[in-house]
Amino acid sequence: ACAIDLIEHGTNGWSFTSGSSEALTQTLAEAVKADHPRLGENALHTIQNWNFEKQTEAVKAFLTQPFPIER
Repeated sequence: ACAIDLIEHGTNGWSFTSGSSEALTQTLAEAVKADHPRLGENALHTIQNWNFEKQTEAVKAFLTQPFPIER
């Protein structure tokens, strides 16, 4: 599992739909062709800007936004 706000698909890593062998296959095909040094640099940049305080603020902001009510 990964934090969806940390992974930018194809830029600093990959994520795929759990339970989907098709999504996993497609993601692995992309990963094999990737520029791994660039991905590593991008991932390092992403995680260097992350901390628990920022994560907590992001969760608070998400939880306080208005949600549409379906009837």
